[in-house]
Amino acid sequence: MARAALLVLLFLPAAALAKDTTPPDISLEPVQVKPGGAVVVSARIVDPSGVFSPTVYWRGVGHTEFQSVPMTAQGSIFSALLRPAPGASAVQYFIEAYDDQGNGPARIGQPTQPIVLDLTAFASRASPVPPPSSVPGATPVPPATSVPPATTVPPTSVPASTPVPPSTKAPNPTAVPPATSVPGSTPGPADWTHTLNPPEPQAWKLPTGIGAAVVGVGLVVGGLVLLMQARQDASTFNTQFAKTGSYSDSRSQSISTRQAAGVGLTAGGVVLAGAGAGLLAVRF
Repeated sequence: MARAALLVLLFLPAAALAKDTTPPDISLEPVQVKPGGAVVVSARIVDPSGVFSPTVYWRGVGHTEFQSVPMTAQGSIFSALLRPAPGASAVQYFIEAYDDQGNGPARIGQPTQPIVLDLTAFASRASPVPPPSSVPGATPVPPATSVPPATTVPPTSVPASTPVPPSTKAPNPTAVPPATSVPGSTPGPADWTHTLNPPEPQAWKLPTGIGAAVVGVGLVVGGLVLLMQARQDASTFNTQFAKTGSYSDSRSQSISTRQAAGVGLTAGGVVLAGAGAGLLAVRF
């Protein structure tokens, strides 16, 4: 039983290291253009360890710096609202995400080769003003009443209907200030990763759990070795005492000391390895 438990503790760190080491998988969803010009960019992002810090980096055509917009989740679909300038013909963007293990970044599009979204391909982003005759609340002009032949109609023109005032143009939406300004001249993904440098939540539990488990297993092995040596020495000591009748206090004390040390190391190793296994279990 003890041997089986020892084998489990020995292989536990290796099993923990075999966990997820790949970044999230990203695939684009259809883009939506809302009335007023706002653009909703969506993507399906999945990872067995959980998705961390999904972000859209975007800029208008002619700009060199990207603005960052965090994405919000609805299941595995993540979305971000972009607000290009009124009348913008296109925007450029790319999507980036990590997983909870710190693997990444995974990207669709790149800082040097962003995705180009042609806004002119969508329907008009402004709500059309209905014609005056269809405006709710407008007073319709009554048809002219036929005049009897005997009555002379004065040359008074029928009053025109009150013109419908043009709809008030809605103010431009307040531009979202950029959370992070990313230089557009970044040469490659390696430098980009160092620039963003996102935090890794709970990443300390993985190395701490593995280290505690490994040290605990080492203590258990050392304690078992001391116990085996003390047991063998005690057997030899008892055999010699039975044959010769000689008794050595110092040797007996040495055997007892090694037995106590072996028990202490084994117990401490089991506790430490158990704590490491608990950290790994919580982490995964």
